[in-house]
Amino acid sequence: MTVDIQPWALPGCWLVRTALHRDARGTFRKLFQRSLFAEHGFPVDWGEQFFTLSGRDVIRGLHLQLPPSGQWKLVSCLTGSVLDAVVDLRVDSPTYGEHATQALTQDANEALLLPPGVAHGFLATADSCLMAYSVTAEHDGARDGGVRWDSADITWPVSGPVISTRDAALPRLEDFVSPFTMSGGS
Repeated sequence: MTVDIQPWALPGCWLVRTALHRDARGTFRKLFQRSLFAEHGFPVDWGEQFFTLSGRDVIRGLHLQLPPSGQWKLVSCLTGSVLDAVVDLRVDSPTYGEHATQALTQDANEALLLPPGVAHGFLATADSCLMAYSVTAEHDGARDGGVRWDSADITWPVSGPVISTRDAALPRLEDFVSPFTMSGGS
């Protein structure tokens, strides 16, 4: 089984096509291969892994952790389907302030590998969506950050999304003072 890693829409972001094996029992999916990630110079030491389960029309995000707790993220949809969205918050990036989206589904066998300084979120487009996250730094509540889901010109195909109080209180993109650069320094 192989894993294929290709450049994605924003600099430093990667589309990871993972191996999927189907048989009479169901499926087997590989999300990460240490040797391949190391060969590309990507993180191979994941500090934490977690999952979210969301119902249709839930928007989570757009989240990141601030320095010195910035994280690489590997995100994948294990069940259901989502419209995944990222916003580049690295001040020296040629795509600073821009966003990109990607449909992730349980059948697509794709994941996104995102560097620090790129805010992440998604819209659940199925009744039950299980997302997996591997991150390089453990959660640091004092360094939680992000931008409001509705401030980055993302076209979310939903009216009346379900948003958490925390996400609704995040600063708008134009009000976010970014400590991030392409080199990872702040």
